[in-house]
Amino acid sequence: MLTFREFRESEVEKEKEKALDVVRKGMNLQGDRDFWDDFLSLCGNSGGMAALLDVPREKITALGGRIGEMRRKVGEADHHDSGK
Repeated sequence: MLTFREFRESEVEKEKEKALDVVRKGMNLQGDRDFWDDFLSLCGNSGGMAALLDVPREKITALGGRIGEMRRKVGEADHHDSGK
């Protein structure tokens, strides 16, 4: 039986995996370019994106770092998987 802490940690890991899956799909969405490069260029207008998505501007400005970190993790996972 899982403790509440173990359950919560498990749920957090599941959410991280979902985020990684989204980033991986975005990296392969367009044949010639990475979707995330285009998306991040739109996020350069953080005020406009915040208004469009109805979220605080800080959420948009934090996206670049979060997406970059996820892209790095996807790259590491793919590299690790290809080495098997």
